[in-house]
Amino acid sequence: MRCHNISCAAQRPIKFFAVLFIAVCLVGCGSKSQPTHDAQSTPGTSAGQDSDEVASQVAPTPSTESAEQVESQASSYVGLNWSGPKTKNSADKAASEIPFLAAPARAPISRPSDPSEALPSAKAMASVAEQPRQTGIGNMVEVFYATDRLPTAALMPSTWRTFAPVGVVWMICATLFIGFSATRRFTAFWLVGCGLAVCLGMMVFHASIIRWQQYSRLAHNAETRFSAVRDSVARDYPLHLGSARVSLPSSHKPGRFEQPKLYQFEFVESVDKHIVLHSLQERDSSTAWFDELSKVAEQSARRDSFLFIHGYNVRFIDALKRTAQLACDLELEGPAICYSWPSRGDVAYYAADEASVSWSAPHFEQLLLDLRARTKCQRVHVVAHSMGNRALLEAIERIDAKLVAGKVQNRSGTTKTKIIDSLVMAAPDVDLAEFTTRYVEPLRNTTQHTTLYFSDNDRALLLSAGLHGAPRLGLLRDHLQAFAGIESVYVGSQSKLTLGHSYYGDDPAVIEDLKSLLRDGRSAGSRELLRSATNAGGQAYWKIDRTLQAQLPAAQTR
Repeated sequence: MRCHNISCAAQRPIKFFAVLFIAVCLVGCGSKSQPTHDAQSTPGTSAGQDSDEVASQVAPTPSTESAEQVESQASSYVGLNWSGPKTKNSADKAASEIPFLAAPARAPISRPSDPSEALPSAKAMASVAEQPRQTGIGNMVEVFYATDRLPTAALMPSTWRTFAPVGVVWMICATLFIGFSATRRFTAFWLVGCGLAVCLGMMVFHASIIRWQQYSRLAHNAETRFSAVRDSVARDYPLHLGSARVSLPSSHKPGRFEQPKLYQFEFVESVDKHIVLHSLQERDSSTAWFDELSKVAEQSARRDSFLFIHGYNVRFIDALKRTAQLACDLELEGPAICYSWPSRGDVAYYAADEASVSWSAPHFEQLLLDLRARTKCQRVHVVAHSMGNRALLEAIERIDAKLVAGKVQNRSGTTKTKIIDSLVMAAPDVDLAEFTTRYVEPLRNTTQHTTLYFSDNDRALLLSAGLHGAPRLGLLRDHLQAFAGIESVYVGSQSKLTLGHSYYGDDPAVIEDLKSLLRDGRSAGSRELLRSATNAGGQAYWKIDRTLQAQLPAAQTR
C-alpha cells in the first residue's frame, strides 16, 4: 500500500514533464521561420492571372515609390525562401538567382552589381511588394569572411551527435524520478535534482534545435561549411575566403544580438525577430575576393574597411552574425570582414582554443598585409575581442619585424609604416606583463591609433586570471600602466546576470563610443561619453559616463 501511494504521487510530475517534452518537440520541429514567396498566396490574385497583371496590381506606382527603391527591395528579399523545396519553377529560379553585392554600410543592403540584372521578374516584384513587412527584415548585410578552419562537405551533422546530449540529460532526469518514487525520505533532494535536470535538459534541447536549423539552412544555401578543426592542408593561400549574407530584424536596436531565447519559448530562428545567417559562398580565387573588397570600398567616401576577430568559445556562424551586427550598429562604411580562427565553440575547450589562436597568428598576419597590398582600402579598422587579441598581437609583432627589414609594401609599391589605422582591443585575454614587455613597441610602430577597453568586473577574465595565475590586460584598472600612445577606456560595471565580457557588442554606451571612434575618427578627449579619471596609483585613464548617454541627441543615439 505504501509503494502504491508513492508511485501515485510521482505519476503527476512524470506526466507533466512528458507532455511538456512532447509539446516542445512539436513546437520546435513543426514551425517554419520564414514565409514562402509564392505569387499564388498573394492576396487578391487567382491562379489564372498573368504575372504581368499581378505586377500591375500589387507593385507600387512610380509616383509613390521609385524604380530604384523597388530594385533595392527586390535584391534584398528575393531568394530568401531557404525552407522551400529544392526544385523551383523558372520564374522562382530567375528571382532567386539575382546576385547580391554590399551597399554603403550606413544602409548595408545588398544590391546587384550589373545594371542588366537589376530588374527582377514581375512575379518577384509582386512578391517583394507584399512580403517585406511580413518578414520584418531590417538590413541584409554582406559579410566577407576569411578563415583557417577546416572545410567539410558534411553540411548536416548526424542526428545522434546533435541530440545525444538531450537524451543523456533526460535519462538523468528519469533516474532522479525513479529515485524519488523509491525513497520518500529524500523527497526535497530528489525534487531539486529533478528540477535542475529538467532545466539543463531544456537548455541543451533548445541549443540543439537552433543549431540543427542553422545547419539545415546552410545545407540548402552553401557548398561547404567550416568546422572547429584547424585546416593544416597545404595550399596556395593560407585562408579560405568568401562572403555570407546575414539579415538583421527590422526591430533591431544597437547593442542587441537577437537570438532565440529559451525563457521566451523561442525554438525557431525567425527573420523578423533574430539575426539570421542565410547563405555562404566561398571564392575560388583570392584575387577575386580582394577585388570585390576593393569595389565595395570604392563605394564609400573614405574607402574604409572593418575587420573583426572574435574570441574564445565562438562558432563560425556566430562570428559572422556578430560582424554583421557590429557593422550595422557602428554605421561603418566599406566592406565588413570577419576573421574566424578555429575556436571549438565549447566552454570545455579553453586550452585547445589557446593553442589554435597562436597557430592562426601567421594567417592573420597575411590577411592584414594583403588588405594593404591587394586592395584599394585607404583605412583599415580592426576590432579584436578577448582571446582573439593574442592572434592580433602576435601578427603585429611579426609585421613589425618585417617593417624593420623593409619587406612590407602597399599597393603602390612604397613602404607603409602603419598597417592598421584604428585598432580596438576589447576585453583582451592577454597576460599584462607580456603585453607590457613584448607588444607595446610593435603596436606603436604598426598602428595609427590604439584603444583599449577594459573592466574590473569582467567575470570571464577574472576566471582566466585565476587559471593563469597572472593579471589580464582586460582587467587593467588595478594594474594600469602608462602606455604611451594607447587610450585606455574603462567601461564600468556590467550586469550581474551576464559575464560582463561582451560589452563591445552588447552595451549601447560602448557601441556609441565605438561609433564616435571608428566612424567619426575622434580621439578620447573629444568623445561625449568619456570623462577623465585616475586610479589609486594616480595613473590616468578614460571612463564611460553612462549618465551622459541619455543627453545625446536622438539622431545621434540611433
